[in-house]
Amino acid sequence: KEKSLANREEQEILSKYVGWGGLSKVFDVNAKGRFRKAQEKLKENMTSNEYESAYRTTTSAFYTPEDTIKFMYKALNKLGFKGGRILEPSMGIGNFFGLMPKEIKDKSTLTGVEIDKLSSDIAKQLYPSAKISNTGFESSNIKDNSMDLVIGNVPFGKTAPFDSEYNNLHLNLHDYFILKSLDKTRPGGITAVITSSGSFNNENLLRL
Repeated sequence: KEKSLANREEQEILSKYVGWGGLSKVFDVNAKGRFRKAQEKLKENMTSNEYESAYRTTTSAFYTPEDTIKFMYKALNKLGFKGGRILEPSMGIGNFFGLMPKEIKDKSTLTGVEIDKLSSDIAKQLYPSAKISNTGFESSNIKDNSMDLVIGNVPFGKTAPFDSEYNNLHLNLHDYFILKSLDKTRPGGITAVITSSGSFNNENLLRL
């Protein structure tokens, strides 16, 4: 049976999801007390794949403050961006879609990628017209030079996923996302992502 879409009230509730935060302790194999009980409850209500997917994102996922997203769209407006093919890699529940100015959204097609199944399922309910894939960025089926805008908050971590096109560059997770995002952006397009100062000090990345 095909899942029904969330109604407006349900979407409002889903849009408040901000990841596991301090509750990430429930995934600790040595969890005790209330965290141990919560862990058992999760395992009862999630498939093993859903549990593993959620666990993998507890160290790399960060949900972007609303003011930061709005500031980025103001900057894009000053650059003259009016809409087009937009990609949000590592989208979480899609806050960059939700806070997108209407005048841009109305002239755009939206594509999202999210490895965590729970987050991607929520995003699909919130943005049913968008093309959202529950997969890692390395496995996404997005052509190079195809996007007018790639926007988002890249995940952080020391190790990039296995990707034959980038393995020899020995990138960390966030720099991998930046480089791959740039490759997905068409000539003359815009890549606007949040990263750390470390990316700007990475001489290997800047040479590419």
